[in-house]
Amino acid sequence: MVTVCFLRIRTPVEVSYGDEFVVGDQLLRVENNPTPDDGPDPDPTYFLLLAEMAVFISYRAGVRGWATGACLLSRGNTLQIGSSLGDLIFPDDPLVGEQHCVVEEQAGTVLLSDLTSRTGVFVRIRGSQELLHGDELLVGRTRLIVDLGQ
Repeated sequence: MVTVCFLRIRTPVEVSYGDEFVVGDQLLRVENNPTPDDGPDPDPTYFLLLAEMAVFISYRAGVRGWATGACLLSRGNTLQIGSSLGDLIFPDDPLVGEQHCVVEEQAGTVLLSDLTSRTGVFVRIRGSQELLHGDELLVGRTRLIVDLGQ
C-alpha cells in the first residue's frame, strides 16, 4: 500500500500536469487538455474555437473514492473552485469555502492559489519535501501539524 501525503499550501504554488490537490473532501488533478476531436462536419458548417487554458481539472467523488469523476475544461486562463461561486462548485461539501481557490495560467505556468479558505488547499507531495514549523499535512482524512519545538 502506498501512502499518499498532501501539504497545505501557504502561498501560490506552481502545479504541473498530473499533480493532485485536495479541496475540502475533493481530490482534483491537473491534466493536459485532450486533443480536440471537434471540427466541421461534412456540410458547410463553421465553428469558432475559443482560447482554452492548457489544463483541465478532473475530480473524484471525495477523497475516499478513487473512481475518476467528471472533468472541467477552462475557457480562459482561470478556473475558480468554491462551494457557491466559481467554475467548479461543490455545494454539498461543508469543507469547501464559498470562494476556496483558483487555478490560473500565467505565461505558460499553472499556479494554484488558496483564496484564504478556512480549511486550506493541499498539494500532493512527490519525493522529498522539506517541512517547516507549522506546516500542515493531510494523510487520508487525518491532518497533522509539524511542531519543531520552536
